[in-house]
Amino acid sequence: MDKIRIDFTSKRTEAGWQKVLDDFWYKVTPKWFELLTWVLILEAFTYISENYNLLLPKIVTAFSYTALFFYLQSIFYSIEFEGLPKIKSSFRKRAVSLVISGLLSYVLWLVLRELAFELSGKI
Repeated sequence: MDKIRIDFTSKRTEAGWQKVLDDFWYKVTPKWFELLTWVLILEAFTYISENYNLLLPKIVTAFSYTALFFYLQSIFYSIEFEGLPKIKSSFRKRAVSLVISGLLSYVLWLVLRELAFELSGKI
């Protein structure tokens, strides 16, 4: 996956920032609805595994949540944050980017997992 750079020091015109936002939403929206489709599939497996106490759906559910987590990690770990205040060395920039990306992917995974649990009636 190509690296995604987010530069906090970038200077753009209003039209330039509008293009950045338009490009962002154009790329993110299809991915979001793809993730929601996956959540509906996870919801179905969660519902079946919880209500019918079958082993195979439980295995598929556990594997699917794990796969979703690592998929989100791979997306967010490709982001590099530039222009963070007081961070000059490339090692520290990458370390901070990894921490921020890890937190973002974990929080999104929790949100998607909770959504699937709520839809399945587990909560």
